[in-house]
Amino acid sequence: MIELGTPSQHRLPLRRARAADRPALSGGAARDTHHRFGLAGHAGQLQTFTFQTLLFFALFSIVSIRERRAFWASRPSTVLAAALSADACAGLAIGFFGLAKLKPISPSETALILGHSLVCSLGLNDVAKRILIERTMPGHPETTPRVSA
Repeated sequence: MIELGTPSQHRLPLRRARAADRPALSGGAARDTHHRFGLAGHAGQLQTFTFQTLLFFALFSIVSIRERRAFWASRPSTVLAAALSADACAGLAIGFFGLAKLKPISPSETALILGHSLVCSLGLNDVAKRILIERTMPGHPETTPRVSA
């Protein structure tokens, strides 16, 4: 018979994980973003960068998912357009002036975030959305192109 001892003898020694031991959460490009823009030593600016990224992806995704066809096929309602515009203006103001722990970032970083989220949400995601809707709902009146006589 094998004797295992007491449970306290089975504990492994604890040590802090070094940065090199930690796995990357989202790949190399995302891991290096804070170094590329000089945000590594500025937690407030990194939080603002992250806040704006999440905000603008969410706003552009709303514009994309509200329509089964291409996002430009119809205009959003006045209330929705006003709400999205107000949110975008507030996000831009926070990026330029800061708010509490969210510190200001450069306009070029904000422009990069806006451009990247616009291309990914309204470009790539919108194309993928239309392809998937056409595959799953063939012949649906909203997915077939309208032919005028």
